[in-house]
Amino acid sequence: MSYAYDPKVEEKGTGAMNVVETIVSPVDVRNIEVVFGAAEYIAFEVLIDWLLRWAFKFQKRGLMETAVLHAVSIPLIGGTAAWFDENHILGYEAPFSQIGMDGAKGVPGLFFSQYICTTAYAGFHFPSIVFKDVGILVVAKILSRFAISFAYPFMPDAMKNNLDVLESFFFKQHAKSRFKAAPAAS
Repeated sequence: MSYAYDPKVEEKGTGAMNVVETIVSPVDVRNIEVVFGAAEYIAFEVLIDWLLRWAFKFQKRGLMETAVLHAVSIPLIGGTAAWFDENHILGYEAPFSQIGMDGAKGVPGLFFSQYICTTAYAGFHFPSIVFKDVGILVVAKILSRFAISFAYPFMPDAMKNNLDVLESFFFKQHAKSRFKAAPAAS
């Protein structure tokens, strides 16, 4: 499936409503395909994160805590990666090198998500950096994109469609983000 979103069609809003609209747009619970696409995406990320922590004997997180962390990152992925190029137009069928780049674009959203979750657990704080945890999060985010890409050809059409719809919302979010630099004047 190819993705096309023309940012000129919808004019970017201003102020607080733009932030709310950008965060809420990919997780529209009225669209069941987005919900199932997000669930599939989160399941792959949690599985890879958990397997890496188990394989390297790092501090274990509960599956629920890991799932919440990755779930909170879903509405942040497209917007926080706006200063990068958009994901490849072929999505999960993109060339191998591009899949890794697309997975890495979700890392800023995951870091914001981790801050949001730890703030919810412990209150406002200055984040402490645990380099092992950061490494696991980055590698898990990138490897989960590869895992989805490898499994994608073998998935039923309904699962593929759910992931494609979620990917299209990431594109929409990327186009609407205020982090995106303005095009140079010609």
